[in-house]
Amino acid sequence: MKKISILALSSALLLASNIPDFLKGTFLENALKKNPNIELKYKKINNNIVLINIIDKTQDKTAPIFEDLKTKSFFIGQMITKDGKVVNSMIVDKKDIQKAVAFTFGKGNKEIYIFTDPECPYCRKMEKTLGNKLAKNYKVHVILFPLPFHKNAKQMTLYVLAGKTNEEKAKRFKEVLHDVNKWKNFKSTDKDLKNYEKYMKKAENAVRILGVQGTPSVYDENLNAIPDWGKLK
Repeated sequence: MKKISILALSSALLLASNIPDFLKGTFLENALKKNPNIELKYKKINNNIVLINIIDKTQDKTAPIFEDLKTKSFFIGQMITKDGKVVNSMIVDKKDIQKAVAFTFGKGNKEIYIFTDPECPYCRKMEKTLGNKLAKNYKVHVILFPLPFHKNAKQMTLYVLAGKTNEEKAKRFKEVLHDVNKWKNFKSTDKDLKNYEKYMKKAENAVRILGVQGTPSVYDENLNAIPDWGKLK
């Protein structure tokens, strides 16, 4: 006869007791009971739809899925609201994203988050076409993410991050995007390099959490993606 440890039994009972009502009777209930390495995060999108993140703790991977509460059916993919906003399918602790903000500019009431690479041509286009408008209408939180195939992006980012104040970092960033080449003469110290590495861990974590695919990537204050940033007003 196979013996079951008290610890294993307790874990199974605890797992079963933590299964939310809306998952009972579904395939996910069975999956949770069978695999203690699966964890769920969930939040209501509206009265009918729940967003669920299925987390495999052994591989540190997250799979998003939506449940229709009325029909108890599930669907994957993107959910888009009636006003065209893409609902972020990853359940995010906003603090993890805020930790990656290098600097903030702008005087508007609305908040947006921008993942940007200072050498990215599309990021430069965004600054040149929308920069002043964004500064007037939004509070813009900038997350620097230099892409490895842009050979000068790291040096540019080091130059920006070495600014002593939020305002100086914003000024340096704007200079770089407008082809002011002061960054070429910047000599980074050991302290600058350590700060860069420390910052990049936070930025990479934010990129992973939100599933950022490239730069520029723009998100609203609720961390929903804004794919067509050209229409920002």
